[in-house]
Amino acid sequence: MTSRRQIVLTLIASLSLFSCAKERMAAIPDSQAMITVPPNKAVVVFMASTLHGIPKPSVFDISVEPPSLVGIVPSGTKVAYTTDPGVRRFMVLGESADFMDATLLAGKTYYVRFTSRTGGWKPGFSFDPVAKTDTDEALGKELVSTSWVANTADSLEWARHNMPSVQAKVAKYLPPWLTRPNKPTLNANDGR
Repeated sequence: MTSRRQIVLTLIASLSLFSCAKERMAAIPDSQAMITVPPNKAVVVFMASTLHGIPKPSVFDISVEPPSLVGIVPSGTKVAYTTDPGVRRFMVLGESADFMDATLLAGKTYYVRFTSRTGGWKPGFSFDPVAKTDTDEALGKELVSTSWVANTADSLEWARHNMPSVQAKVAKYLPPWLTRPNKPTLNANDGR
């Protein structure tokens, strides 16, 4: 009976974490989006061009403590994350968590798609880094078909309020991910 109760409580906590993350991002026009990369920074654009349903992928930079919310990325949107160059690790939350390592160069822009996978209660998400060898034509179509969103005070408060759950997911899902072969990786030379 205790294990059933634990499962129900975990499910309720997970659903509340992601159902509250609905549309806390603000739509922004292309003219206000990050177009020029500062020379001492790198930009990573996360795109959710064809995801369907709820929840939306919530992306965190877990290279910093506490983890920093990159954004909540509903289907048909993209978010630009400006950060210091170097080695970074990102986490995307859905039913579980997935991770991606990135090596970023200053003055470069990098692109990452999300893929969804079927979960027990809700979808899970994985990173799909766009390699430099991918065609710019396909990337261009995705960039045109998605609109920009940015964090708001609401999304940042949501992340702050849910940080214990976010950190628990890092602790639970990162160790097994580290042992996986073929982990998603954004390489320094993938920047444009």
